[in-house]
Amino acid sequence: MSFNLKQYLKTNKELIDIELNRYLPNLNEKPSKLHEAMRYSVLSNGKRIRPILMLETYKAFAGTKNVYPAALSLELVHCFSLIHDDLPTLDNDDFRRGIPTCHKKFGNAMALLAGDALLAHSFYLISTEQSKYTHSDKIVKLIQELSTGASTYGITGGQVYDIMAEKGLIEHNEENLKYIHKYKTGSLIKAAIRMGAILADASEQELIKVSKAAENVGLAFQIKDDVLDVVGDQQTLGKTIGRDKELGKLTYVSIFGMENAISKYQELLKEALQLISFLGAKAETINNLFSFIVNRQY
Repeated sequence: MSFNLKQYLKTNKELIDIELNRYLPNLNEKPSKLHEAMRYSVLSNGKRIRPILMLETYKAFAGTKNVYPAALSLELVHCFSLIHDDLPTLDNDDFRRGIPTCHKKFGNAMALLAGDALLAHSFYLISTEQSKYTHSDKIVKLIQELSTGASTYGITGGQVYDIMAEKGLIEHNEENLKYIHKYKTGSLIKAAIRMGAILADASEQELIKVSKAAENVGLAFQIKDDVLDVVGDQQTLGKTIGRDKELGKLTYVSIFGMENAISKYQELLKEALQLISFLGAKAETINNLFSFIVNRQY
């Protein structure tokens, strides 16, 4: 039977959404308005790529325990970054995932706090919930991976360079472009794959290979995002297109052109698939996920 990626993603998104609903703060708890804003942003129509990648990497290395809290922590960090990116002080976007952005729905202050709370809650899930199933030594490693992915050495640092490029404070060159792509998007994808491998007791050599593969896919993901901002369909994407050019952002398309951008993300995908080939048949689903991430139209 051939692999049905669309059905696979739908099924896994539904399972992850059930777990997110269970682990997010309840609306009956105070402060309920903050919890409403958190749940609004997290439970919107996200693809759940990062938690799915973590779960599939874990399975590929033959892991069998409950690792949902760790997987969910990645989605919360991702949502924290999206809420803050959309704020008027950064990208000032009105729509995300086909619905009004958090600050449009709840106001700037509540959106800022919702992002802060999601970041904090991600570490609560690992330290409190994942620790029920995982030895403390691994919990420390998971926190190291997630905190690095969210930090100045990860998405926050990448976002800073993105803003600086937009404001003309750094040169629009290949070196700065690679920095933005590696950290703004790639760092959390890398964290997802490394966390799955760590939980399943991958060797150091195996970690090196999957980490490099993740870096390639993260870079390819962002290059494809740059492409979609030019040629994508707004209704399909669920967000305003053409914003990169409007804001003067540093993108792969703006530096190298559309043809080279497409060629580059395809090359990166090919290298990533080769790097995880040591997993054999167990890598089939990850291969399909990598291909979907890079070749997606939304």
